[in-house]
Amino acid sequence: MLQGRAAFLLTQVDIRMDPADLPEYLQPLMEGVSEDRTLHQREDLAAAIYESSAVFSSGPTDMGSTSLVKHTIDTGDQRPMRLPPRRLPIAKQGIEQRRSR
Repeated sequence: MLQGRAAFLLTQVDIRMDPADLPEYLQPLMEGVSEDRTLHQREDLAAAIYESSAVFSSGPTDMGSTSLVKHTIDTGDQRPMRLPPRRLPIAKQGIEQRRSR
């Protein structure tokens, strides 16, 4: 059973939507839904996903960045260590060369 924010979002959906009508980039979100869900539940979920579609990436080129959060790693009183990148094992070097072409 859904609780908290997720339950609130689903109760706020005013429309129903056939899951097959979702845009292609949102279809994978419905693929993991349990088969024991009713059609009504699937339509409600599809509508909620569609109404929130702005938060999902539609491809590799529309992901952005943010200045709202700054990533830090607490190293205590030690300076950060800089290590050179590790070499790939010989068995994987050919695979990587083919990928980078």
